[in-house]
Amino acid sequence: MVERRTPNPRVGGSNPSWPASLSVYPEVFMREFFKFFNEVKSELQRVTWPSSEEFFQMLVAVGVVVFFFSVVLAGMDFGFSFLLKKLMS
Repeated sequence: MVERRTPNPRVGGSNPSWPASLSVYPEVFMREFFKFFNEVKSELQRVTWPSSEEFFQMLVAVGVVVFFFSVVLAGMDFGFSFLLKKLMS
């Protein structure tokens, strides 16, 4: 097995031995902050947004699926609680 050593054996831990942090310079932080939001804006402009008709169709489809699964889960809950009460009595 190979022994691994730090580049500077007299200093313990990793090199550098402190964690990376945000820049302490406000102008650098603000530049990066605005750069991030400009990139978000440009990415959102590339998105293909659904039309209002497609949006409504997807909304209805999701509503139907949620309603179906809520009825199924409620039925299972009532069924299992009924069975558990019968088994306990």
